[in-house]
Amino acid sequence: GVAVLVAVVVVIVVSTSSSSPEFGEPWKEVRLPKSIRADHYKLDLNITWKDMTYTGIQEITLNMTEVTRYILIHTRDLNISKEKTVLSENGGEVLEIADSFMDTDKDAELKNEFYIVESKKDLEQGQYKVRIHFSGKVNENKLTGIYQSKYISDDQGQAKEAVKQVSTDFEPVDARSAFPCLDEPDQKGRWTTTISVRFPKGIPADDYNIISNMKPKEEADRRSDGTDSIVTVAFEESLPMSTYLVCFAVSNFLAKKETYTRDDGSKVELAVYARREKKFQE
Repeated sequence: GVAVLVAVVVVIVVSTSSSSPEFGEPWKEVRLPKSIRADHYKLDLNITWKDMTYTGIQEITLNMTEVTRYILIHTRDLNISKEKTVLSENGGEVLEIADSFMDTDKDAELKNEFYIVESKKDLEQGQYKVRIHFSGKVNENKLTGIYQSKYISDDQGQAKEAVKQVSTDFEPVDARSAFPCLDEPDQKGRWTTTISVRFPKGIPADDYNIISNMKPKEEADRRSDGTDSIVTVAFEESLPMSTYLVCFAVSNFLAKKETYTRDDGSKVELAVYARREKKFQE
């Protein structure tokens, strides 16, 4: 009787332990797990022109092909508001987060540039969303990520002045320095981007335009809060593309636009941008 009882107990223990998969420490690997795939990014970016800083919210829709508890996102030199990170099922149910951390929080020697969100419960195969609040600084000393450049204005003999503009260069893996993302070439997601720029008094905000991969949904929203002028542009959803192909620019350039008709009858608008004081050749 005793022998039979011991055998039953052993079976129960083995069965219980096998129901909880071991997820290991995927942030120790250089590459993202193959089981996580980017589907869509909803990026809201707010740039402050005066001090060249920005804040943003990145909502990433992910397809998970294996059970896990960890979601890995690339990030570099960004301030992540861990307490504001939200994980949810695609249907909308918010899931409890057990922990969120940088890979260097676990091992200072790691250089894989991962921000990890750990779910309290297993994430089954399916679609999930992670919403991340972050902030950063526009690069002023190197032409990578989101960076500032200048040109010297020479407007009809007036005093020359340095004019600022903001551009991007994310190739090969510098998108992660601009916003949280799955920053590997084969991770192709659709992008819906909104960019807002706050200009201080003295900067002619109406002269500035914001362009990106896709055309604007509508004309730029231009308003004032009594002190600063704010320009906001929401862009149409992109085709699936790698993170290094995402781009935008903020400048006071003028544009020459023309609409061309393709052989199949469809129309496409082309635009060329140049410094305001330069003349377009016909």
